[in-house]
Amino acid sequence: MGLRGRFRLLGEEPLLADWFSGVLRIPRGEMLQYVHMGFGSVFEDEVHVKIARGEATATRVFDNRGKSDDTWELRRKNLLGGENRFPSDDDI
Repeated sequence: MGLRGRFRLLGEEPLLADWFSGVLRIPRGEMLQYVHMGFGSVFEDEVHVKIARGEATATRVFDNRGKSDDTWELRRKNLLGGENRFPSDDDI
C-alpha cells in the first residue's frame, strides 16, 4: 500500500508532515452508497488513520456493510468546515 499523487519527493528519506493533524480516511472495497458532494460516499470498508503532528497514532478499520446511512446527514457532514470531523474520530 502506498500514496500516489501529482508530487514526488526528492531523495529517499521520508518527509515528516508535522504541520498536519487529523484523520485520514481511506476507502476500500466497493462503493455502497454514492453521495454527490465532497467525500461522503460510503464504501465497504474505511481505514481511519489518526495523525498527530505528522505521526500516525492510531488506526481503525470500519466495516460499513449492512449499515444504513442517511444521505442528507452525510451531505451535511461534508459541508465546508465539517468535512474533516466525524464522531468516530474520537474513537481511534
